[in-house]
Amino acid sequence: MNNDRLNLGLCYSANRLFYALAGPLHSDSIQYVGSIDFNFSVAEALKNGSNHNFDGLRNAIHRIIRENNVGITRVVTEPSQECWTILPKSVYDEPDEREAYLSIFMHGYPRGDLQPYWFDLSNRDFKLLAVRTTTSMKGFDRLTEISSGAEYCSNFEIGSFWNSHNNSGNSFMTISCQDGLIVVSSFLLGKMRAATYFQFDDLADIPYLWHHCRQVLPWINGMHDEILLYGYEAHKTAELLKPMLEEGEIRIMDSLNAMKINAEEQQYSFELVEAFPAIILAVN
Repeated sequence: MNNDRLNLGLCYSANRLFYALAGPLHSDSIQYVGSIDFNFSVAEALKNGSNHNFDGLRNAIHRIIRENNVGITRVVTEPSQECWTILPKSVYDEPDEREAYLSIFMHGYPRGDLQPYWFDLSNRDFKLLAVRTTTSMKGFDRLTEISSGAEYCSNFEIGSFWNSHNNSGNSFMTISCQDGLIVVSSFLLGKMRAATYFQFDDLADIPYLWHHCRQVLPWINGMHDEILLYGYEAHKTAELLKPMLEEGEIRIMDSLNAMKINAEEQQYSFELVEAFPAIILAVN
């Protein structure tokens, strides 16, 4: 019976929740893509996890899960609620070193409240560490509590899911555009190289912040065959960054064709470019 259950992918931008439903096996087909508008910020509601706004969000997701026989629910998490860093693999290999570093990196948080996740990088001498707190994930847990399984995916992981779906092995960069924040991830021959994010008050500030990042993060200047942009204001962000992204082909994930996804429905009342993370999480 579980084989008949659908995968549910969820992401959000400003006051919109995007969701996608697909079969449980890796495929290039999506069954449904939808959007729900709220009169509040979805990210802010998730941070609280207990107010009236959150209850409306939770009820909407629970209805989707019940009505569509959902098995696994995958949700893109909020970068500002996580800590990321790249460490030598030797830290990961030694349990005492791991714990010592966590106590320094997350000073002031009790160990029982920390949820560390380690990711392989293209340079095998290093690992990427992402840390969430149990407190910050309470809202996410309540969203998915009736699903038979839940996976929380950091924003920088979308490129890994894309690589699994696309299976090209190219070197590429992903730029996730959100309201007041962008996430940049680099992949070398299909393996993640590094990731970062920065916040801004005005979209026009992005070129200046990008220029600063190029000075302190050399990997951003690396050669990429493709540069994938998606999310809120992705088209405007692409135009602002175009002078600094001349080394690779800029691709905006604003259509099912660009995503290499098949679906019976082709016309949508919202921008697919914002729903891309939900779609790619559903088909994997």
